[in-house]
Amino acid sequence: MPTIATDRLSQKLHLLCESKEYFKYHRIYARLDALNLGSKKLVEKLGMRQEAHLLQNEYVNGIWSDMYIYAILKDE
Repeated sequence: MPTIATDRLSQKLHLLCESKEYFKYHRIYARLDALNLGSKKLVEKLGMRQEAHLLQNEYVNGIWSDMYIYAILKDE
């Protein structure tokens, strides 16, 4: 079940992706914790594609965490 914060983020990202031509953005990207499946599903739903999987990229709370980089280009 989505939370209010997730819904708001989804709405903002959707608006940004849909209106990218008006804002003249060439590329929009997102950095995600690899364990955050909700964020992964959200950016994929918005049409973003995975560009990178960074292994043990960040040290958080005593453990190394992987990170995904997702992006969408203006022409996509």
